[in-house]
Amino acid sequence: MIDRTKIVAWESDAVGDASIEIDIKYIGKNIASVQTVPGLNGDKATTTPTAGYDVVINDEYGEDIMKGKLADRSATVGETLYSAPPLPVPGVLTVIVSGAGDSKAGIVKIMLDRDPIE
Repeated sequence: MIDRTKIVAWESDAVGDASIEIDIKYIGKNIASVQTVPGLNGDKATTTPTAGYDVVINDEYGEDIMKGKLADRSATVGETLYSAPPLPVPGVLTVIVSGAGDSKAGIVKIMLDRDPIE
């Protein structure tokens, strides 16, 4: 059995951006939801980002697979976006955070569903 959750911790640079490439090795699985949580390790209190920061999840060709729906994230609470229907994992993904502020932190939690029906 594989883990159905991928947690991506990020910390922004001096201009407020972060980029983390992930190979979640779940090709054939589907993204059921994506949760963004501000703060160091998602604690919602330490080094929280600037309100309205943006997250994109790009495929290997630079396309935002979440279609801009992870823009304007909260700096105080976790927010979850449910993918309906679940979105197939296309391969290597890159989580990009922008507008978070200098040396801010948070997590992006990607939840996967069951194997697709063949």
